[in-house]
Amino acid sequence: LGITSNERLVGAHEFYEHLGYERTSSRLAKTLSL
Repeated sequence: LGITSNERLVGAHEFYEHLGYERTSSRLAKTLSL
């Protein structure tokens, strides 16, 4: 089972880690001009 959470949501990360979730990756994104 996987979830996503914004890096700024430190409280959410602590909550999920308390439930046994592990941080396994991060994502990078860039908005492109068309």
